[in-house]
Amino acid sequence: MFQSKEEEFNGRVREFESKEKDFEGRVREFQSKEKDFEEARKFEVKRLEVQMEDLKSKENQCEGQAKELELIDSHYEALIKLSEEEIESDDQSSLTIDGRSLQLLPSDRTEILDNLQGLSDPSKVVLDIIQNPIFRMGDNAVIIGDSHILLLEQLMRISPHIEPHVREEAMKLALHLKSNISENTENSVVVVGFLLLLSIYGLAPSFDEDEVYKLFGFAAQHKITVELFGTLGFADKAS
Repeated sequence: MFQSKEEEFNGRVREFESKEKDFEGRVREFQSKEKDFEEARKFEVKRLEVQMEDLKSKENQCEGQAKELELIDSHYEALIKLSEEEIESDDQSSLTIDGRSLQLLPSDRTEILDNLQGLSDPSKVVLDIIQNPIFRMGDNAVIIGDSHILLLEQLMRISPHIEPHVREEAMKLALHLKSNISENTENSVVVVGFLLLLSIYGLAPSFDEDEVYKLFGFAAQHKITVELFGTLGFADKAS
């Protein structure tokens, strides 16, 4: 009888040990699943963070592009308004527009500067505004006016980074202006525009230094030429 109870006790011990092992196995399984869940949760959080950063970057990019469009729109709206006024006051079928009289942008320098600083690529936008007017002169030449000089002056204030392809476009415009200057040095606005392009877009090394130096004599009445004289490296030579 004693042996029977001992066997019964041992059987219960083995049963308990079996259940204990089963419980431990379930605990390990739960811990493994918990670990997998935590890793999956961390991965999902990281994925969402990356996605949010990407969306934020795209949002900032869209905002920058929207500001670029607003600046260009202000240019064209002002030009269209001016052309309508010209049509009303002129019975001729064709328009002759003096680029130097155009006021394409706000006259407030702070407003222009703020607009430029909000653009993703202000150096390109400014070139687009100068190179793509709605109306051109009779010989299809690019117009450089006082409003463009004001725009270039403010662009110079922010010292923008110039992409290689933008510099190439600026070089084309500079060469075009240089040819116009060679034909007519009396237009000091074109001279100043040319000098500003050299300074802002880093084009000075591509032009003859002595020829550039002589151009300052044709634009001395413009205040910005004093600053350009220094930025283009002529201040040391004059001293």
